Amino acid sequence: MRTELLPPFGRTLLLLGLFLLYSACPVSVSAHAGEHKDVLILHSYHPGLPWTDSIMAGMRGVLKGRDDIHLHIEYLDTLRYTSPDYATYILDAIFHYKLEERRFDLILLSDNPALSFVLKHRDDLFLDTPIVFCGINNFHPSMVAGFPEVTGVAEYPSYRETIETALHLHPGTTEVVVIGGFANITSRQNRQMIQSVLTENDFPAGFTFWDDIPIEELTDRMAELPADTLVLLNGSVALRSGRILSYEEGMRALRAACPRPIYSFWDFFLGEGIVGGKLVNGREQGKVAARMALRVLAGEDPDRIPVVAESNRFMFDYRELRRFSLSMRRLPPGSVLVHEPSPFYALSREELWIIIGIMTALTLVLGFSVVLLRRAKSAVGREKERVDLLLTSTAEAIYGLDLEGSCTFCNPAALRLLGYHDESELLGKPIHSLIHHTRADGSPYPSNECRISEVLRKDVAIHGEDEILWRADGTSFPIEYWSHPIKGKEKIGALVTFLDISDRKRAEAERERALQELNAFVYTVSHDLRSPLTAIIGFSDFLLEQQKSTQLDENARVALAEIQKQAERMSAMMEDLLELARVGKLPRPAEAVDAGKVLQEVLQELGSQIADAGLHIRTEPLPSVHIPPTFLAQVFSNLIGNAIRYAGPQGGPIEIGGTRIMGKARFFVRDHGPGVPERERDRIFDVFFRGSTGEKIAGTGIGLATVKKIAQFYAGASWVEETPGGGATFWVELGDRERPNPRESRPSAEPSQ
Repeated sequence: MRTELLPPFGRTLLLLGLFLLYSACPVSVSAHAGEHKDVLILHSYHPGLPWTDSIMAGMRGVLKGRDDIHLHIEYLDTLRYTSPDYATYILDAIFHYKLEERRFDLILLSDNPALSFVLKHRDDLFLDTPIVFCGINNFHPSMVAGFPEVTGVAEYPSYRETIETALHLHPGTTEVVVIGGFANITSRQNRQMIQSVLTENDFPAGFTFWDDIPIEELTDRMAELPADTLVLLNGSVALRSGRILSYEEGMRALRAACPRPIYSFWDFFLGEGIVGGKLVNGREQGKVAARMALRVLAGEDPDRIPVVAESNRFMFDYRELRRFSLSMRRLPPGSVLVHEPSPFYALSREELWIIIGIMTALTLVLGFSVVLLRRAKSAVGREKERVDLLLTSTAEAIYGLDLEGSCTFCNPAALRLLGYHDESELLGKPIHSLIHHTRADGSPYPSNECRISEVLRKDVAIHGEDEILWRADGTSFPIEYWSHPIKGKEKIGALVTFLDISDRKRAEAERERALQELNAFVYTVSHDLRSPLTAIIGFSDFLLEQQKSTQLDENARVALAEIQKQAERMSAMMEDLLELARVGKLPRPAEAVDAGKVLQEVLQELGSQIADAGLHIRTEPLPSVHIPPTFLAQVFSNLIGNAIRYAGPQGGPIEIGGTRIMGKARFFVRDHGPGVPERERDRIFDVFFRGSTGEKIAGTGIGLATVKKIAQFYAGASWVEETPGGGATFWVELGDRERPNPRESRPSAEPSQ
């Protein structure tokens, strides 16, 4: 990537960004109590580059464990940033900022840009600091002339030896293609060096240079190379866009396209597709340079340590040798092979004894494990017997499902209810198709709609009492069931428990029939009594009006007033009985009813009574519910009316609230009046029961019974509790048709004020 010359403002921004980047570069510091040596390791390129990483690995391998040496590691990143501005403005500014106040006992650096940078700043940043280098291309003593205390490892690619070895391994070669170019300083130096080697030697093959050809064109050309051709990779390659590919990325692309052997001169290509060569080894250079650094830190004069000029080794990839059918006997002596399988017979004596020791230890561990396994199996067997005993003795029917819906076990109670004689009749078979295939109305019941096995599709427990199962003889029976997932680290199936509720259903049907008959009777009686009562009330009104003009004695007037009062009370009682009889006649609404809105309508209707009693009403948000609004209004009207009658002006406010608990709506009405004695709380919702505190208060004794009946009809309940500080809190719970939400929390019985 090229960076164009920047204006001052843009240059400042780039400087700031790169400063932040370099501030984040990793610094390895080894803590040590006492004296220590500070060493600056300065790399020319960036972390993550295989060449730089291999040098760093070599250095660390030598310096590892030296707590008396503190390392400060920096990267110049000159391979990715090639603009002159980068070196002139940015690197100088960054490292002046970071290192101006630092003093080091030694500088350990890699590659030419780092050496040039250090020598440039020898008199300001690195005054009198010894230098040990490695990876310097085309090193010549003149490069460090005039700079004392400098030594290191030069990098000289072994062009002649690698070319000779390649031609030796491929004796029929007539043409060698050299891939390289002039894109940067390193490429130009490598190009000049290989050209010099070709001029000085007479190789038995022709050489063709493919310079600065983009990878897209290179891959096309390489695919057409003739069989008597070799390829030498003399540097990195780039895309048409100019982006330089990483060594691995470029080498893999070339190897995939090239049917001919590829050789190179650096070890970072080894293992990515080259056959091999006498390779510059980054790790080895790092090791040698680190050893030289230790000598300098120990007091040896760097000027007396000669520059190491040769550290290259013959290295080859076993896989590429096999690919081109090359004999390893023809390799130079001492060659290093990578990716070579390690045969057992090639182990050293020490390695063999280590393996024998490990195998002996594993044998002992295996024997101990067998003992533990036998004990575990025995314990599991005992536990299984206990579980089998529990499953056999329980009266509840239980069977298991795997993830496919097949039966995994079935206890005797389940077999008995389902009409099967042996567990084998169900094991391993799809249980739905055997016992749950048809609905109660005779229509088919697809397995993907089955509520019992829904637990296999959704990771939630399921409970219901609206299903039937089919016996082996073709008859059916209603059930209440519980279906739970079976989980270890993950779900493995389900456990289903069920009960035959035929008796319960018959009892419910009988109770419903009796209730319907009772309701019909109450309705008929109330309706038939209404006409005579209306006449009694009418005549008593007439006589009371007439007594204003007719002289009646006081006893007659009192008798007429009592007749009218009792007739009106009986009329109100009949109206309440009719309301009680009508409970259950209305279907649930399709949409949820806003209970808060219904409450406000009731409060508006009772407004004059509330005002006359001098009471204050406090309300909380109420949950919506699928209950007919007339019944909901009846519940609120009866409970609030009851609170108004019993609370009195001294009773404090009436509080109304509610919440939702596991699919049920729960409402309360709280007063602060005399309350309900504990001995009467179980009967307070009975028809005509008014309790000891209600003897002198108007009422029919049917309102709370109506609340109880509405609650029971909608799968709920009603009860009364003592209000803390005095008074009564009446609760009513109504079952909604929505399924329970397990995430809803259960509130306390005491609503917030």
